[in-house]
Amino acid sequence: MLLHVTVSTYQTTDIDATRKSVYILGGIVCGRWAVPAFFMVSGYLALDPSRPFGWRRAGRHAWRMALVLLMLGVAFSLVEETLYYLDEGMPLGIGVAIDAVVDVLTARSWDHLWYVYALMFVYLLIPLVELLRSKVGSRGVHALALVLFVVTMVVPTLLDLGAIWGLLAWPGQYGSWRSSVWWGVVVGLVNVLIGDWLRDKHCSAWSVAAGAAALAAMLGVSTWGLAVGWGSQCFVYMHESCFASIYGASILLVVRRICGDEPLKERSLANALAQDSFGIYLLHPIFIHLVLRYVDALLWPPVLFEAVFFAVVLAASALTTRLLRHVPILGPLL
Repeated sequence: MLLHVTVSTYQTTDIDATRKSVYILGGIVCGRWAVPAFFMVSGYLALDPSRPFGWRRAGRHAWRMALVLLMLGVAFSLVEETLYYLDEGMPLGIGVAIDAVVDVLTARSWDHLWYVYALMFVYLLIPLVELLRSKVGSRGVHALALVLFVVTMVVPTLLDLGAIWGLLAWPGQYGSWRSSVWWGVVVGLVNVLIGDWLRDKHCSAWSVAAGAAALAAMLGVSTWGLAVGWGSQCFVYMHESCFASIYGASILLVVRRICGDEPLKERSLANALAQDSFGIYLLHPIFIHLVLRYVDALLWPPVLFEAVFFAVVLAASALTTRLLRHVPILGPLL
């Protein structure tokens, strides 16, 4: 959510280059580990050998994601298509609804929902991973995870690096296929397998060093790109980057070292947010759009604006999630 607050601000507001650079580099430190870590946590939980996932459980989880897309995804797309029709001076009618449904079916609803699409298909792949583990054991699955990580994340990221520095011709540079929903399924599955591998791992000097090196690589390349006017080179820090994945794994191990494996305290803020986290993820872009529509970021002092913006969006998203839990059908999904 913090990433979306800052990215949406610089995409819609004419802020100065220094502030934009702080947003980008600060976002790498604070948030670019998050999406890989989300998938890793899913893998840690879903591939727990003591609780087989199975096809029935996978189907329930995938169906939940599908219902979310059919309800909230269509609602978001209806808003977007309605605004488009109005801006183009086109009459509102059944065409708006048809276009909204088509947007959802073709994964062209709001950008942040790509994660829901990807997770839906990843859930359906987990029973296949369990079947493979029954044949080759955990070590075999971990070996597969390493191979897939190298092929799908390390190699493309390094090829992109070579391309921007003119060391080689790589036709896949900045390719749209790496930002597609289907590629999100691929890298999501890889991170799910990494999450399973992390089950028996503990924070060590090596894991911290690997995370620090990955962070340094992301910051270094992005700082260079901004300095020479070529942009932040987002391929190096987005969720499909091997560096973001390594950084995410390192962060999880550090957090586990600090917090341990005990459940969250029942009355803690963290536990309250955990209960609302899926709804917060789904709903927060609505409030980001509303704030930026009616509030001028340039009239606020930097840092204060971001802090208040973040707090308002978080509170509104959490409150709306709790209110929507009382709505039939939708409530259980949140």
